Amino acid sequence: MASRERIKAIRNQPRTMEEKRNLRKLVDKEKSKQSRHIFELSCCTHCVNSISLAYRRSKNILSELLSSISLWQKTFKVIGGKFGTSVLSYFNFLRWLLKFNIFSFIVTFSFIIIPQFTVAGRNTLQFTGLEFFTGAGYFSDTVMYYGFYTNSTIQHGSGGASYDMQLAYIFTIAACLIICFFSLLFSMARYFRNNFINPHIYSRGITKLVFCWDFTITHERAVKLKQKNLSTELRENLSEIRQENVRLTLNQQLTRLSIHLAAWVVSTGVATTCCVAVYYLAVNNSEFLQSHRNPGSVLLLPFVVSCINLAVPRFYSMFSLVEHYEIPRQEVYVLLIRNIVLKISIIGILCYYWLSIVALAGEEVRFP
Repeated sequence: MASRERIKAIRNQPRTMEEKRNLRKLVDKEKSKQSRHIFELSCCTHCVNSISLAYRRSKNILSELLSSISLWQKTFKVIGGKFGTSVLSYFNFLRWLLKFNIFSFIVTFSFIIIPQFTVAGRNTLQFTGLEFFTGAGYFSDTVMYYGFYTNSTIQHGSGGASYDMQLAYIFTIAACLIICFFSLLFSMARYFRNNFINPHIYSRGITKLVFCWDFTITHERAVKLKQKNLSTELRENLSEIRQENVRLTLNQQLTRLSIHLAAWVVSTGVATTCCVAVYYLAVNNSEFLQSHRNPGSVLLLPFVVSCINLAVPRFYSMFSLVEHYEIPRQEVYVLLIRNIVLKISIIGILCYYWLSIVALAGEEVRFP
């Protein structure tokens, strides 16, 4: 109620002048208390709002800083814009594995390797420089080999503190596994909470793509990458819808099936040929090493395997010129499967050679 209205209301009451004067003083006193309380409340609210605003700004600045120093951030945006988010998730998983390996190295180095360094004896082997390529020689008596580690208790002096290596192995590995499990659980829950949308409710996800623009993006290159990403996902969704609606003739289906079958036969044949070549090279190289004892000849087998892993995936990528996948995601999936089959096959051949032939024959090549 306004001040003039209060005075008018008090004046119209059937009371004496003294009572009206006391009533007016009482009302003014109560009004001053309320105004003082409102002023104090507004000051507290303003202070809380200022603190909240400062916290949000610092949080945004920290988020931008972490995003800017994140591994391969720009490269991942290019991959997402060219191949879509499904392919990008694979590379995100690889980045997570790299981060976990770095964390495992830090923990292992701190609680296992450093204690072993403190009790390590003098290495009497000669360092030639070839060890950087072979991993043998001087490095065989260092922490890079399992045989260097001990399972005893490390103790410096008679009254010094002891360090049980067996417990260190158990607790270090257990800590890595537990932290890995909870980090995976937390990241999956956060991703599900932030990104889950039922695509069947929103017309195959088209509505999500059309109305999911991030208005905080202001950089020109980031805007173009975001546009390219949305364009790729729209084309993939439309291609899937078109494939369901378009009915190919029998000749077209047979032609497409024969092309894909021929590509798989050729890729499988190339992988088989590479595995056979690696096997016979390993056997012949072992005989050559026994007769010549040349340290540099050890690098022949890994050099050939590295060349195969470098050249054959390039050859597989040329199949896309013939197969003509309408969806880029399918092309990437097929290429990944072929490369994984090739590399797992080569690793299997090498493991068979090392564990069956070399181990049973008792062959062990060592160089001074």
